[in-house]
Amino acid sequence: IDYNISAVDSIVYRGVLASAFRFALAALVVIPFLFLNIIYNIRISRLNGELTEYRFSLEKLVEVRTRELEKTRDALKEQAIRDALTGTYNRRYMLERLDEEIGRHRRSGKSITLMMVDLDHFKQVNDNHGHAAGDETLKRITAAVTDDLREHDVFGRYGGDEFLIILPDTDLSSGKAVADKLLDVVSSLGEDGAGVTLSIGLAESVEGENSSRLLARADENMYEAKKTRNTLCC
Repeated sequence: IDYNISAVDSIVYRGVLASAFRFALAALVVIPFLFLNIIYNIRISRLNGELTEYRFSLEKLVEVRTRELEKTRDALKEQAIRDALTGTYNRRYMLERLDEEIGRHRRSGKSITLMMVDLDHFKQVNDNHGHAAGDETLKRITAAVTDDLREHDVFGRYGGDEFLIILPDTDLSSGKAVADKLLDVVSSLGEDGAGVTLSIGLAESVEGENSSRLLARADENMYEAKKTRNTLCC
């Protein structure tokens, strides 16, 4: 019995040693892979964080650039429809806007009054004081007119010292009241306006009339007012 137990112990001992050896061998093979896997996961996690931060920065950069492009686009669009000297709308925009208002008038039936405005004695300012003084006079007068108009009125330079004012949803009687105020405003500028006054021709839209005919009637009335100066004609 003693012999048999010793033999069993020997077998078990050798088995334990063999198992320990196999475990140690397996550990020597697996542990480096586990260590490398841990390092890999750490690096992947760090890279993911860096990518997330980079993506966030890139999105912010795109957002900023988009806003800048939108501002540039809006600025270019505004420049394309503005008179460079006075800051009022230019002739092309005014004619386009007049066509739009005529179309709206046909749909809604509401009146439009168009004002053709000419500056009296403006040529004398240029002749006597130079074109720089004339430019300053134009700026002062257009600024005064702009401040006195309603928000939805449309004011633009037609050419030289002639201007157009579109008064949407305004009949001739109300348009005359606006014109009278503008005459007073510009006259009150005195020396700041270099003594320049306004001659204003008004025309109210009629059914079936196109923008060219309305413009021609306002122009005819302006030339009639020009005979007296500092007055309006309709």
